[in-house]
Amino acid sequence: MTLLDLIAPYALVVVAPLGLALAGASPLSRKLVYPAGLLAAASFFFDQGRVAALLAVPWFLFSAEIARQGCLRLLRRALGPLEELALHAGMLYLAIGGFWLVLSRLGERPLGFRDEIILLTAIHFHYAGFAACVFTAMTGRMLRDQAESPLYRAAAWAVIGGTPMLATGIALSRWIEIVAAFWLALGVVLVAGLALFSSLLGRSGIGASLCFSIAAAFTVLSMGMAAAYAVSEFQGALWLPIPRMAALHGLANALGLSTAGLIGCIIARPVPRETFTSPS
Repeated sequence: MTLLDLIAPYALVVVAPLGLALAGASPLSRKLVYPAGLLAAASFFFDQGRVAALLAVPWFLFSAEIARQGCLRLLRRALGPLEELALHAGMLYLAIGGFWLVLSRLGERPLGFRDEIILLTAIHFHYAGFAACVFTAMTGRMLRDQAESPLYRAAAWAVIGGTPMLATGIALSRWIEIVAAFWLALGVVLVAGLALFSSLLGRSGIGASLCFSIAAAFTVLSMGMAAAYAVSEFQGALWLPIPRMAALHGLANALGLSTAGLIGCIIARPVPRETFTSPS
């Protein structure tokens, strides 16, 4: 089992429960996340095929339920402020990640993608999709009225839109891929910086500030690595093989924003703004 094979199960049994606690998923969902995640994690002890895929199916069904909850909230709130839209998008991205996880464990290769690309797509939507969007939403809540600032809005839209755009670029166009990689990387780094800035204003406490400091440091490392890799791939001069680069980038994401960052948000416990306005 490679490091990359460990990063995916980590998202299922550690990152997802942290994110769902912040997302306000139903109490039943917060209980079911553990058995569903453990079954999907166990699938990595089996070779790709029907058994591994069957173990991952409960996770996809669970993530689809999370997406349903997010969509219902979206309809009730008529989009709401941008940070809440980020939260709903993250809940939807979790289901997309769950779908690609089943494909990966089954060994399917849609559009002729290599096995590692299928797995990386699943990982991408769990980390850059779900975890980053939840973190973005919580950062907006911590900023309160400052979440209407152009800086936060630009960063939030980059996280919300950059995730599917990067996946599209990998499938269709290197130009789209490189633009999306830079857009998403810049957005995540800005959000991490804004979370740290908000905590240093005394809104979150020392514990949260420490977590956000760790998250910001790892985020700069991981997103800088992703942007540099996108450029090297476009130039045809890869500086690291895909599995190794993805493992290092994924490890930095897992330990930084997706663990330290989400724990910081749990400590801070930001609440939604009481009034909802449609994002422009």
